[in-house]
Amino acid sequence: VKHFIFETILTLKYYVMKRVLLLLGVVFSLMFISCQEISDARKVAEDFYKYRQDKDYDKVFTTLNESIYDYVTEEDILSDLKAIDEEMGAMNSFSSNNFNIETKNGKTIASFSYKVVYDKGVMIDTLSLLKGSDGYKIIYYSWKKQ
Repeated sequence: VKHFIFETILTLKYYVMKRVLLLLGVVFSLMFISCQEISDARKVAEDFYKYRQDKDYDKVFTTLNESIYDYVTEEDILSDLKAIDEEMGAMNSFSSNNFNIETKNGKTIASFSYKVVYDKGVMIDTLSLLKGSDGYKIIYYSWKKQ
């Protein structure tokens, strides 16, 4: 009887340990995937700001998702960006304050908040990027002067 109890305890410990290790493996895999997702999306967001800093508007448009043109034209976007540049002056720096990544209905969207410092002030921007077959692209951009 003692031998049976001892083996049962060992079997139970092995079973629990195996499940814990499996669970840890899944958690670490999800963390790695999530970190990679954020990294991929952040690169596109930062490219957007680098292109804005350089006033390379053609490259800015390469960071935008095609669906954005259902709501605004390329000319409208260009006009807004140039108006910001005119009002705020040169862009000196940009940094991400926070981010969020969410998957709903099979669509992954990464959202970032950026603090953007210009010659004439600071703006807080919000960017949302949709993951598609060609990677992340911007589907939403808003700005607010501080």
